[in-house]
Amino acid sequence: MKIISYSAVKCILILLLCSYVYANDEIVVIDSLRHQNTIYHSTLTQKNIDKDKSGMVKISYNGEITLSGVIQMYLHQEEANLFQSLTFYPDIQTPNPLPYFDFEQYQGIQLIADMKDNDFMKAKQIFGDNININDKYILGGIAMRAMITLQDYYAVSGSDISFDNGAYAKIKPHSLKPLSNTKRWFVSKGMIYSYFSEGLLLSYASKDSYINLRQSPNGKILQAIQKDEMLNDCNMRSNELQNQGVLLSLGKDPTNPKWLKVAYIPKEASDTSKAIYGVIHESQVSFDCGE
Repeated sequence: MKIISYSAVKCILILLLCSYVYANDEIVVIDSLRHQNTIYHSTLTQKNIDKDKSGMVKISYNGEITLSGVIQMYLHQEEANLFQSLTFYPDIQTPNPLPYFDFEQYQGIQLIADMKDNDFMKAKQIFGDNININDKYILGGIAMRAMITLQDYYAVSGSDISFDNGAYAKIKPHSLKPLSNTKRWFVSKGMIYSYFSEGLLLSYASKDSYINLRQSPNGKILQAIQKDEMLNDCNMRSNELQNQGVLLSLGKDPTNPKWLKVAYIPKEASDTSKAIYGVIHESQVSFDCGE
């Protein structure tokens, strides 16, 4: 029995629409891959109980556990930043043999939280050619069923009573065995504006009728983006985005900080899967919405 209502989950996760599996939220994807009552092998034994000055409690374990479930990498937002995280959802629906794991809330076991570029590319060992570095910014999520061995398992809580801050572990090297094909989904065009914060969305600022999306600073022109095709109104409703192009900022170009790395979602695209990557000079765009 889930303690989060379906409607509440849908409001949070509807931002991710499946491109290969047209699911409304990630729970549908997890449930479609998850099995019940799978056998497991565990050698987990309690190692340490640590409590810091703020009252945060951490219980860590020796040993490892091998079991099946769904491994998923998904896009999530924390304030003005977007992150990819790698999470494992075990098949087993009981607290034994995974101590302090909250099965009721589908929170999963965090394998890598807030992935950096190096972490993201390590995920290729799991998902192979189904992901690349560019997916870090536009892929809503990817999941598959697998058998894995977890090690360095621990649980964290803000109190001694309920370990509601989650469980964490690492995948034992070379232990993953895929049990299904992958399922991918992207952020839909209609939800981009409400999902990506103002710190990531760029508005048109050029005095010209178009701006050039280039391969590199002063390099080859990939596309001339017309002013009347760009999203510029902060108050636009999601259904009005279907015929608008959207520019997402991916940070400054490392070779020339006057240029911004961007992902351009063309006006004809239905989701972020059609993103075009390049750079635009900072003078041509703004982080402030148009009037």
